[in-house]
Amino acid sequence: IRKYSEDIDKLCAELGKPKQEIDHAIKTLYRLNLVESFGHAWRLTKKSIHLSEKDPLYKVHQVLLNSFIGKRVAKETDMNFAMTLSCSETDRERIRSLAHKFIENVRELVTSSRFEDDKVVQLNIDLLDWI
Repeated sequence: IRKYSEDIDKLCAELGKPKQEIDHAIKTLYRLNLVESFGHAWRLTKKSIHLSEKDPLYKVHQVLLNSFIGKRVAKETDMNFAMTLSCSETDRERIRSLAHKFIENVRELVTSSRFEDDKVVQLNIDLLDWI
């Protein structure tokens, strides 16, 4: 996010985290080639980061994400949706198909969005079989 890229102290204040922790996170992102140094600022190397279900970090990401979400203060702009339901296998596949179409629509939208925009958002879609 542009407003934080040159002012790490502002990012620390917004997240309520010490500068040492943010510096460590940025260095980790740099080692993973997810950010690059640009003058006195940092910028993303990719517009969108997606872990496939086959990625070895996927499960770790899910656990850490759920832990972070539990500690995060909700904002007015947040939108949450969770549903546990019973349906036929046919309907489950229809739901999966709809989710895939939605994901593709979001990817197209993100691809055409400006790279320098000042928002970072997260979208999770889980379709899990319980039994």
